[in-house]
This record gives sequence, structure tokens and C-alpha cells, in this order.
Amino acid sequence: MNKKHKIIAITAEEFSERRNKICQLLNKSNYDAIFIAGGTNLLYFTGINGSYSDRISGLLLDNSGKIKYICPKFEADRIKELLPKNSNIFTWEEHESPAQLLKKLLNSKIKKIVIDHDIPFWQLEVLQEAMPNITFCCGTQLINSCRAIKSPAELALIKASNQITIEVFSEVFNNLKEGIKNTEVSTMTTELFKTKNISGSAFILFGEAAAYPHGTKYPQILKKGEIVLIDGGCRIEGYFSDITRSVIFGEPTKRQLKIWKAVADAQLEVMKFAKSGVACSKLDEIARKVIEKHGFGKGYALFSHRLGHGIGLNGHEFPYLVQGNNLPLQAGMTFSNEPGIYIAGEIGVRLEDCIYITETKAEFFTKPAKDIFSF
Repeated sequence: MNKKHKIIAITAEEFSERRNKICQLLNKSNYDAIFIAGGTNLLYFTGINGSYSDRISGLLLDNSGKIKYICPKFEADRIKELLPKNSNIFTWEEHESPAQLLKKLLNSKIKKIVIDHDIPFWQLEVLQEAMPNITFCCGTQLINSCRAIKSPAELALIKASNQITIEVFSEVFNNLKEGIKNTEVSTMTTELFKTKNISGSAFILFGEAAAYPHGTKYPQILKKGEIVLIDGGCRIEGYFSDITRSVIFGEPTKRQLKIWKAVADAQLEVMKFAKSGVACSKLDEIARKVIEKHGFGKGYALFSHRLGHGIGLNGHEFPYLVQGNNLPLQAGMTFSNEPGIYIAGEIGVRLEDCIYITETKAEFFTKPAKDIFSF
């Protein structure tokens, strides 16, 4: 990793603050506990980077803040390293039932448990069968209300991952040459991330293929005068970047310039209105009006996807900048801002930078593209 990027991991104190916040929300909503079984929700509340597994394990947190963690016995030493010293870890052997263990850990006052909304359905079935007198509730709203507002430490990590992505993309474009395959450019991107000791990737589209917003299986060979679209990112301490650039290889036509400018204008117009209190849907509406003003259709005609998605420990996460989502923006929320125009058989242009909301405005994590020749 480049030394100019100062990377500071999330502290134990911040993990504790996150757990305190979810406990406050449990009490406010009259829930007794929450069980988080894996994935990025477990990472968010504990720092444990564990995927969902065929072995049920995870964090049981009651509304008083007492930590109980269940896991297979052979995992206990690893979990001890990652949890606070005052945590209680309970283990089960391979022939035993983790659901029955969890049941034993519940005190008589626990009647309603919030479940991590990403938990595999079969795990929920197992828990419900073992504890028929417990009401299990979806934790989407409570968890999202915690994760949607990023702390200064989280913002710093998202900024670093986006800035490193821009550096890699810059190197990629400097190495483009006529006749190269899009798959070769994708491999080059992955390798350049590796030189910075980071796992990252991107998909690459040339010319007409860029009209497929998420790509096509057909291979492409780069020719002069084509748009090169690169979309990808990396993760630092679990936090994602997501950037798209559409750059001309050679000299652009007036038509290409017009399309590119329409997309760039839409992206920048969004930034004029984005601030705390504005509805998420409003930003999507603003971008579409700019695209329409430039003569590229109404609604989803050529700008065929939402304006943006939340970003953090997931590449795409709550909340979303999309029609119908009237959730007010709040300071600390983070999004992609990615308008695009896609004309089948001709061209695709998308410009994507991640942004964060303050009380009075929105800020880019990275500088937006200044023209069709740059990134």
C-alpha cells in the first residue's frame, strides 16, 4: 500500500460504541436481544470477519449490553483474540446443537430476539424449531439505522480505498494500447491492486459493449476512437470503494463528447443539492432531469438504473438513491453517485464517484473526472 495513505483500523472503543447504540435501539423498540450470525454485520459490531457457515455461530447481545458468543469449540481460541476480555464465549462440539446451546443462554426475560437480516433461512428455521416460545424479528431497520451513518474513522477508510482505486485506474489507462483485450485490462487491474498489497478488481468494457451497464460475456479488442469503461474498486479494513470512469481511447467524436458531458453534468448537478434533510429520491430525480435536458430521454429510457447505492462494509448497501425512497439524507451517509447513458449498439458512458453527506452539502471522496480524456 502506498505510504501516503494513512490507514487506521476501527478501534475497540468504536466497536463498543456500536454495540451500545444497538442496545439502545433494542430497548427503545421493546426487543430483548439481538443475534448476529456472520457476514459484514458481525464485522460491524465485533470486528470478527466471519462468513455465514454451515456451523451456527455468532453474537448474542441482550439489551443490557452483555456479550455472549457461541461458536464451535475448535474456534474458541480465535474468537477470544477478537472479542473484548469481558466477553463470555460458549462452545459446542461437532455432534452438539448450537441452537440448543443458544436456548440455554437465554434468561427467562428474553422473549423477542432480533435476528441479523442476512442470516441464512435454514439457520432461522433451526433456531425457531429449538425455541418455539421465542419471537424472532427481522433486524433490518435497527441494523441499517446503525450502519447507514458512518463515523469519521469509517469515512477515512472509505476515502483511502477510493483514492487508491483512482491511482490504480490511472496506471491502467496509461498502459492501454490498441489491440489489447478487455479481459487483459481486467487482469492488469487486479495485478496493480496486488502491487499495493490490496485485493481489488474491475470489469472493463470497450465501445458498444459499454452499453451493457454490468458488462457482457463477449470479448472485446480495443480500437482507436472507442470509449473505455472501467468499473471496480477494492477493500481496506473491510471498507469498499466503487469508481467508474469512461475515457476515450484516441480522439472523440462530437457525439461522444455530448454524451459524456450529459453524464458529467448530471453527476455534478446532484452535488449542488445533496445535503442533510433532502430525500434520497430527490437526487435521482435531479440526475434524470439533466439527462433529459441534454436530449437523452426521460426516466429510465437511456439512464436505466438508479443513481446510487450506499457503500461501506458492503459494496452495495442501505440506503439507495432511487425513485420512491423518500428517506431524508443524514450527515455521515455515504453513496455512489453514478449517472449513465446507455445506447444499445453504439455506446455506454457512466461516471461514478463515492460521496458523503454533511449537514450543508455533499463531498466527493475523490475528484470527479474533469473531461473525457482523464480519470
